Amino acid sequence: FVTVFPGPYGNNAPHIHVKVLHRDFATLNTEIYFAGDQRNVTDPKLRRLSPEVQSHLMATIFPRSSNPDDGMNATFDITLKGLNKYRRF
Repeated sequence: FVTVFPGPYGNNAPHIHVKVLHRDFATLNTEIYFAGDQRNVTDPKLRRLSPEVQSHLMATIFPRSSNPDDGMNATFDITLKGLNKYRRF
């Protein structure tokens, strides 16, 4: 999806709220933060999580092209746990 980079609010680091729905899996509600953002270290929610859990909430950011006006891309992997008719995850 395409969006603007979210701004911080209060003491929270910039992040995107995501909800993933699939009929064969439990609903996933999560937040995507951005690796390397200096505000991550002061975010109250992130500070309560272990470094391992934090790492699963980080999107990797990289330039779309050599032209800064083209914006940025980010990648974030989502894996749903469970069993469906095709495969166990």
